[in-house]
Amino acid sequence: MTVRLLQGPDTGYRDLDARELFTTYEQRLFSRVVAVAEKVGKPVRLLVVPSTDIFQAIVRTAMQLETVEIVAGLSAVMPPAEQARRLGRAWEQLPDKPRRQLRFRVMDPQGKTHGFLLGAHTPHLIEEDVELIHRLWLDLTQVPGKEHVHHRDVVHLALTHLEEDLSGPAHDQLVAAFGARPAQRKT
Repeated sequence: MTVRLLQGPDTGYRDLDARELFTTYEQRLFSRVVAVAEKVGKPVRLLVVPSTDIFQAIVRTAMQLETVEIVAGLSAVMPPAEQARRLGRAWEQLPDKPRRQLRFRVMDPQGKTHGFLLGAHTPHLIEEDVELIHRLWLDLTQVPGKEHVHHRDVVHLALTHLEEDLSGPAHDQLVAAFGARPAQRKT
C-alpha cells in the first residue's frame, strides 16, 4: 500500500485521473513488490490510497482490512519512533476502532527492524519494575486477610491511585516526574 497525498483547497479524490493516482513511484514500488512476492510464492494485493493525511490513511486501511501488523520502510523525514507515535495517535482517533493492538514495524535499508505496539497493549516491564511489583505484593500478602492478593492487584491499585492523582492538584508535579525517569528505563 502507498498513500497518495492530496493537498490544496480543491483537493478531492473523486475527480482524480488514474494517471494522477498511479505515479512512476508507485509503478516502481509495486513492480518490486510483485517481483518479491512471486519469488517467494506469496499473493499480493496492491493498493494506492488517496488521502490528505498519510497516518490516517494507513490506520483506516489497516482497520478496514482487519490488519494486525503494518510494515513500513524507514522514513526519509522522521525516525521510526516518531512514525509510530503518529500512527498511534491516528489509531486512537479512529471512531469505532477495534479493541485489539496493532503491531508496527519499520524496516531500515540495512535490514534492522524497529518494532512498536499501537493501541492498548501490555507494557514492556523491565526487571526493576517486576521486582518492585513483587516487593509490594510480598508486603501486602503479609497482612492478615490479604494472603490472596495477586501481583495484578498491586498494579491495579497503583494505577487507580495514579489516575486519581493525575486528575487532582498534583497533576503537573506527577507529569514532571515522568520526564525524570532514568534513561535505561523504557516501556
